[in-house]
Amino acid sequence: MKSQKWCPPPANVFKANVDAAVNYEKGIAGLGAVIRDSNSRIIVAAVKATQFIGDVKAAEAEAVEWGLVMAKNAALSSLMVETDCQDVGKLINDQKGSKTEIVWMISEIQDQRKDFQHISFHYTPRSCNAHAHSLANLSLRSNRNAVWTTPLLVDVEYVFSCLL
Repeated sequence: MKSQKWCPPPANVFKANVDAAVNYEKGIAGLGAVIRDSNSRIIVAAVKATQFIGDVKAAEAEAVEWGLVMAKNAALSSLMVETDCQDVGKLINDQKGSKTEIVWMISEIQDQRKDFQHISFHYTPRSCNAHAHSLANLSLRSNRNAVWTTPLLVDVEYVFSCLL
């Protein structure tokens, strides 16, 4: 089976790829978000270390929420959000039954839709979410929060290639 690759969003739309990684021993979750434009240019890259509350879906939902915060801070109004957690994507899009385990976080995400002119949420395979996954793992290793915005002071693509 051929591995899928990340695809840029349509013109005038930005794409946020988000992911979470978990260190069970330390009880922390690392969140990663990377937002790119239709020319594949990175607009925002961000990492955040947070407490792991024992539910991977909650960490993945928190990564979605982190991506939305980064998009709002960058004043982006049209956004596609991609996560490699199919359950969270379905919960956000009301395609899956019970949300009891992370109802508060899914409600927050759904409420934030109003902050965007156009927003959509999609599942994407890990191969298309590699940069967000690398950032999530970076935040686990560094246990720090960081946000990089354009113009980027370092070649983030080079950093990503070293992390993959």
